[in-house]
Amino acid sequence: MAPPQAYTRETLAEAFKWLSQQPSAMKEICSTPDELVGHYLHAKRNGNDSIDSNHPVSSENFRNDLKTIADSLNQFDFDTQEQELTARIPAPTLNKNNNSSFFSLDPLSKSMLEEITANFNLSSDQEALRMLISIGYKKLKPILD
Repeated sequence: MAPPQAYTRETLAEAFKWLSQQPSAMKEICSTPDELVGHYLHAKRNGNDSIDSNHPVSSENFRNDLKTIADSLNQFDFDTQEQELTARIPAPTLNKNNNSSFFSLDPLSKSMLEEITANFNLSSDQEALRMLISIGYKKLKPILD
């Protein structure tokens, strides 16, 4: 609430008239003339809705707000989002029968791939390889252009 301010008798009379039209919760909040005038002027500047939204009338409103927040937080379920992302991106398949040097990794490269897989908590070396290729491509693309 704003600090006390000077007000006229007319403003106080208007504030009392305004308070008579407010819910009982607002009447309980406005226990002193300073609080009454402060809330009245705030409502006059910002509209009555701004007062009601700052002061929940009941614990039921509070519970409903908590449920809304909980539902909103459920959209941040990272496991579900990760599954959706990996479902959309097909994993590359390595042809083990292909003796091409492209898929044969030296021990140092295999070690680095395993380290990336472990540190980023990836489920397979294929995911780590896909990530490394993607990052490398993004870094090298501007050089090629």
